[in-house]
Amino acid sequence: MLGLVGALRSNYPCLEALMGEAFFSEMAKAYIHNYPPVQRSLVGYGGQLADFIDAQVAEHKLVWLGDLARLDRAWLEAHLAADAAPLPLDQIAEVPQEKLLTALLEFHCSLRIVETRWDIAPLWLKLKSGNIPDAQQTLDDSLSVTMFWRPRGEVIARALLPEDRTFLQTLLQRKTLNEACSNILETDPYADLAVLIAGIVSAGLITDLIFEEAHTYENP
Repeated sequence: MLGLVGALRSNYPCLEALMGEAFFSEMAKAYIHNYPPVQRSLVGYGGQLADFIDAQVAEHKLVWLGDLARLDRAWLEAHLAADAAPLPLDQIAEVPQEKLLTALLEFHCSLRIVETRWDIAPLWLKLKSGNIPDAQQTLDDSLSVTMFWRPRGEVIARALLPEDRTFLQTLLQRKTLNEACSNILETDPYADLAVLIAGIVSAGLITDLIFEEAHTYENP
């Protein structure tokens, strides 16, 4: 039991920091009782923890606590994802614009996009940096979207604007760059497409380009 609680504490550090050792341990024991590990390795254990916390909200009264766990989980999954080298910027720049627009983008396998009901990312970032609030938290009941990825060995977290989220999610649905741009312009005719494209390129999110003729632009 101590080992399982320790694994959850390691996998959900911000959640444990906010809840405190005693509160977290009791919650962890209840989770372990309901979701015992099914693998010998405890790496990544606790995949249902956020939903479990949501189901127990009548007891702990913290309606946003599950969302905090979701951010911890996304960071962990990005951290554990396989390595992949971002496509060099100069190689992307070599592709003619008309051809680039027909491309499907392969994204870094560590990419995670998390939607939370509560605007909890600022609190999570404070906890991640070691700053534990000394007062009761009041959070906005508003949809928040956070992106996690690990382009060069270190996990990065970034809040996404609505247009960034729509653009990325369209591309992740195996749509071409041109289709993603058209989709954005339908909802926001004044969207700055150059900024949206530059954002995903400069972040190191792209690992390969796949064109309509099924030719992959090799990533050395």
